[in-house]
Amino acid sequence: MPNYEKIVSEFKTPLYLFDTDVLSKRVAYLNGRFSDNTALVYAVKANTFIPREIESDVARFEICSKGEFDICNKLGIDRGKMVISGVHKDRPSIEEMISLYDDVLKYTVESIGQYELLKELSAKYGRTLHLLIRLTSGNQFGVNEDEFRRIIKEHPANMIIDGIEYFSGTQKHSLKKIARETEKLYAFVTEVERECGITLREIEYGPGAPVFYFQDETFDEDEYFDELNRQLSVFSDKKVYIELGRSIAASCGTYFTSVVDMKTNKNGNFVILDGGINHLVYYGQTMAMRVPYFEVYPERRDDTETYTLYGSLCTVNDIIVKSIDVRKLKKGDVFAFKNVGAYSATEGISLFLSRDLPKIVLYNRDKGAIMIRDVVKTSDINYPDY
Repeated sequence: MPNYEKIVSEFKTPLYLFDTDVLSKRVAYLNGRFSDNTALVYAVKANTFIPREIESDVARFEICSKGEFDICNKLGIDRGKMVISGVHKDRPSIEEMISLYDDVLKYTVESIGQYELLKELSAKYGRTLHLLIRLTSGNQFGVNEDEFRRIIKEHPANMIIDGIEYFSGTQKHSLKKIARETEKLYAFVTEVERECGITLREIEYGPGAPVFYFQDETFDEDEYFDELNRQLSVFSDKKVYIELGRSIAASCGTYFTSVVDMKTNKNGNFVILDGGINHLVYYGQTMAMRVPYFEVYPERRDDTETYTLYGSLCTVNDIIVKSIDVRKLKKGDVFAFKNVGAYSATEGISLFLSRDLPKIVLYNRDKGAIMIRDVVKTSDINYPDY
């Protein structure tokens, strides 16, 4: 386990730490829950700082923007493992990918417009494109059933339909809902194959596997993934890809933030931290009423007090946790918030108030702590450069 106090002393707060030992253990656990015909896909949007750490342990990377592609490409990620996804595939980005790179990239089709764009560019550059058609679950993602059939029936020879992609949401803990989805998916695939005379060799399914962030929650992951694996067994004649982001990345991350001020009034004890909601995002946190997993350093045996934790933003919404009991705090004490490996580093309202973005540090037992991103001054981004 990392020496948190030593790391904070060296790199200062606010700070993200991504523990790659924890990450490797997590991916090994997930791989072990599924059958041999099933493999993991990592959704890069969950955390863009860890793809290279898990490249050998996942089958694919789901990439939803040109920026994510550029990151993975610069990291040297095997392009044969990349699925170019996303609801907005702009022409310049897609044309660059098709014109410059080999035929191993795989593309999702999320609209008839995307299909027509890919068809036009594949012909223009003489590329054979491998496609996954995304079936909508009723939201803005994917094509409807009739459009799915149309694409299969009329696609040219240089566009190879490898399979279907389906994803309906995030933080889905109901196995009954997932059972309904997989049953619907199986019925649709069977029907399309029969009607269109095609074999869909691949199923990419995003179950929206939940991460439980708060101390009042319980969840049996073994049961969840075992049942998911059983439900997906109907696709035993196909290669199944499970797309996960949050579930892979969350547990590897810890966010450190220090007490910089304290005050008391008739409404209680208020703590100001040098971080805030611009850096820390917990899915499902409602008005800071729920308590995430955290630790406080240094450890002391003082009496406890009740505090409300606020960040450094000048808005009443910047509340981390309301009314928690911890031992008496002092300026300089450090909170270590757990399970922030997914989304916090990229999803926070990071430009608000022009506060710096935190350093990011990777840790593993063999190499120790290595800074992979220094402080980023958002004042440079927010500056009106006349």
